[in-house]
Amino acid sequence: MRKTVVTAGPYTYGQEVDFKITVFNQGNVPADNVLITDYIPSGFAFVSAYGWTFDGVNKATQTITSTIKPGDSSSLLIKLRVLPNPSSSTAYVNVAEISGATDTTNTPRVDIDSNPDGNPGNDGDPVDDAINDPNDEDDSDPSRIDVYDLALRKVVTTPPTYTYGQDLNFRIRVYNQGTLPVTNTVVEDYIPVGYTYLSSLNPMWTGAAPTVSYTHVPVLNPGDSFEINLILQLSRTDGGATDWTNYSEISSMRDVTGATDVSAQDVDSDPNGDTAGEREVTPGSSNDDNITDITKAGDQDDHDPAGIEIYDLALRKQFKGTYPLRYGDIIAYEIKIFNQGNVNAQNIFVSDYIPQGYSFNPIENPNWVYDPITRIASTTFSNVVIAGDSAAVSINLTLEQFTGDRSAWKNIAEIETSEDTNGNPKEDIDSTPDKVVDNDGNPVDDAIHDPNDEDDHDPAEVEVLDIALRKWVPNEKPYYVPWRRS
Repeated sequence: MRKTVVTAGPYTYGQEVDFKITVFNQGNVPADNVLITDYIPSGFAFVSAYGWTFDGVNKATQTITSTIKPGDSSSLLIKLRVLPNPSSSTAYVNVAEISGATDTTNTPRVDIDSNPDGNPGNDGDPVDDAINDPNDEDDSDPSRIDVYDLALRKVVTTPPTYTYGQDLNFRIRVYNQGTLPVTNTVVEDYIPVGYTYLSSLNPMWTGAAPTVSYTHVPVLNPGDSFEINLILQLSRTDGGATDWTNYSEISSMRDVTGATDVSAQDVDSDPNGDTAGEREVTPGSSNDDNITDITKAGDQDDHDPAGIEIYDLALRKQFKGTYPLRYGDIIAYEIKIFNQGNVNAQNIFVSDYIPQGYSFNPIENPNWVYDPITRIASTTFSNVVIAGDSAAVSINLTLEQFTGDRSAWKNIAEIETSEDTNGNPKEDIDSTPDKVVDNDGNPVDDAIHDPNDEDDHDPAEVEVLDIALRKWVPNEKPYYVPWRRS
């Protein structure tokens, strides 16, 4: 018997493949009722076609009822569907065997050089397509298809909590899910704005940000994998949903000789694509870490993200009025809240510490609540501030006369609390929101990126020019300087 593949490659998962089984009568007795058993391996599923009977597990049988004359042959087809990700070099080896036959009188006959049966494990090492080899059990024959299939998974192994400037480790594992070995596997990493790449931390990587590469030269056999690490330094940005989403991808691979680039032959992905569909996969989403995807559209299993959650709100306060000023004027301050992380924020509670040089008028500030004892006004910005965006609230204070304190008109605002869109309070990466005016060090006015500044807290101050005059006649009594009595 000889078995061959009819459907030409390259192959894709889910594809239906036809195999041809040919039975040769090499004796001088006509053969009848030739029973064929096909052993279906893990890389295939049975497709009901061509008159086969399936046992529901891994065997299909069919009987050739026409007589095969001496020197003649008879053929039949079997259809199998290619299954994904077997990670085995034998998953696509499909063996068929003659399990029995009779002569034309329906008498079972014994084959002179083989033992027809229904046991695939007792035929030794088959010689493919051989029908005259004395060392081969020639009533049994394998046929196979081969596929290239690499997949990649990426994770962050550095545990939280995180700080800007910290080195984070990304672990990348590449899997050979096909049936053929590969060499010179190249992995590319696409570094976003939220990380800094230092070659000194990554001696096995080449290139420069935003794209760096790693080449795994040794043979990667079917079912095996290899692991590499990439160290990136956490950096500040203006915020954005993808600023800290780091993608890696298999960009190329070669056959076992190293001579032929076989990247385009990957059965279920397009290496070096970095497509928009692949970029839609985000850390923690349903397709993150998915190495069983079999489509070349959208998510592909040779491409994977990893990243961390950054919650970072900053505040800037500025005077928005005009000069000159007079006591009793309404002083308009704008308080702008910046979302510098990758997590959307809501219910941002802001406290404003009102010094002695101002008074609070509730009519001018309908959205604020004022405590006259602590001189703290508070408001909540309930709308969502998406990552990378900003929002503003205003407070209007009445300018008052005050002597003896030059800081009487320095007005400070601070983020007290906030939460994500699920209602969870969040910990800011670079500041400590609270309701304490004097625990934030020396503020850097309007700074929202200064590592030395508590950026959820900012002062604003108007210039108050107040010159007073007193006049008297010296050394003339009864006139005198009030504080000089003699």
